[in-house]
Amino acid sequence: MAGWRWDGPWRPGGPAGAPAQPPQPAASTSGGGEPGPARGPPRPRRRRCGACGRASCGLAAAAVLLLFSGPGALPPAGAAGAAARLRGAAGPAAAAAPPQRRQRWRPGPPTGWDEAPATLAEFPTADDGAVAVDPWNYTQRLGVYKVLLNSTAQLGFGGSWGNPLWGLALQFAWQHDTGRLLGANDDAVSPLSWWATMNYFLSVVPFLAAVDEGVVRVPDGRPVRVLAPEGNLTALCCSVEECIVEAPRALLAWKAFFDYARTADVPAQDDALALLWEAHIHSLHEASPLSAPLLQELPGGRRGREAKFGR
Repeated sequence: MAGWRWDGPWRPGGPAGAPAQPPQPAASTSGGGEPGPARGPPRPRRRRCGACGRASCGLAAAAVLLLFSGPGALPPAGAAGAAARLRGAAGPAAAAAPPQRRQRWRPGPPTGWDEAPATLAEFPTADDGAVAVDPWNYTQRLGVYKVLLNSTAQLGFGGSWGNPLWGLALQFAWQHDTGRLLGANDDAVSPLSWWATMNYFLSVVPFLAAVDEGVVRVPDGRPVRVLAPEGNLTALCCSVEECIVEAPRALLAWKAFFDYARTADVPAQDDALALLWEAHIHSLHEASPLSAPLLQELPGGRRGREAKFGR
């Protein structure tokens, strides 16, 4: 399995030493909301709250992020080869059947939230003692979101539900509940799912950035390894070093977001949302060309409808 060993924060030109002491993870939280249509600016900009209260603004921000939005972009450096390899992996298996609804989606906590790991210590341990994170397992990718939420309790504007990262966790659960992850079983995430591949840049890339910035507590300095899918069917980055080539704007934008969460004495909601929105848009821009081969494998009727969520 391909993986990544965390040896300190990435900086241009190489590591810049050990990170500052990260915050302790907060207690687990739960909740939910129903995804709705997302309309966003064609480029990052500050989104102000107007007359609404802080708690409702945080929830509104989460709702905005529930569905993909943002215009397409040209492939970044290093993406063309990755897209070609992903195109080779896509085939009849990807289009064998349209996404099937596994269960009726309901507002509330993400499906399987209580079972998802809440800290890195709760993830499986590899033979060499590394923390092994498998994003092609639904429970573990959901656990990535749970770790990020617990590690950024300071962004819970108006309460724990005000953390805008909830929007991404809720959207991923919605993809699972509506069958869009195309897993062979209820806990599997298929690397041939367009939805799962797009979400990878809104889950794994932020996670790598957060670990690199020292926001996520790493138990006993153990290495953290992100696993590739069985057979390594995708060409998606599994490390900071790989992501800085494949999705540089997204990685750096997420690092800026988590750096703000870690260093701001009193994080401001507007500033946090502006940084998150920029990271969100860059993630979609750089994920779109890589995921395009999988989009083309969707049945014709669904292709246009699903594509609207990524444009």
